[in-house]
Amino acid sequence: MSEIIVALNTSEGKKAEEWIDLLLPYTKWFKVGYPLYTREGNRFIEKLKNKGVKVFLDLKFFDIPSVVSLAVKNTAELEVDMLTIHTLGGFEMLESACKVLWEIERDKGKRPLLIGVTILTSMSEATLKDVSDGRKGMKEEIETLVRLAKSAGLDGVVVSGEEIEMVKRICGDSFITVVPGIRLREDLAFDQERIITPREAKEKGADFLVIGRPVTHAEDPVEKIKKYIEEIR
Repeated sequence: MSEIIVALNTSEGKKAEEWIDLLLPYTKWFKVGYPLYTREGNRFIEKLKNKGVKVFLDLKFFDIPSVVSLAVKNTAELEVDMLTIHTLGGFEMLESACKVLWEIERDKGKRPLLIGVTILTSMSEATLKDVSDGRKGMKEEIETLVRLAKSAGLDGVVVSGEEIEMVKRICGDSFITVVPGIRLREDLAFDQERIITPREAKEKGADFLVIGRPVTHAEDPVEKIKKYIEEIR
């Protein structure tokens, strides 16, 4: 069963909590990104955990291996349930982060899921060419990064709906796919380039569906998330 993660697309803790209180009966998973985290900080994460929320902290760590491994260790101590690291950081960076979490799991019996970010779903083929040598297309670039994440020991990757089946074919069904850009046909794309419906994502094997503004900015967020749940079922 694909699970919904609601993206808290705000920098205001009060607004985020209002959304959580409305939607917690329908999903336990909520994503905290840069705008919210940089304003509200670790205390806000602790507050969410006390509410019974499963926290996906999406900070996309990307730096030298020693810096990233320390950041991952500190994040794990917040008892978040999932966190992201950028696969473009290379094998050594990815593996160092995995090793830190394996040590935490050995000592404490649990750890957050470590998910690799490949190419953002807001990026088009043309944008990718602007920042690369242009020798690889979108799918080839993502496949390379997916293989790298798997070999380094990550739990899964963030990919668009277009790559779900490729990830499962290469890495197996247990390798987690976190899929943003989820939209009902009635919804606006906003700034997402590569979108997919919840039904299509589930049929392809997506494990987590990240849905933000179509739900949180809807006139009635509860009715909107119910529509998403119904389509997934």
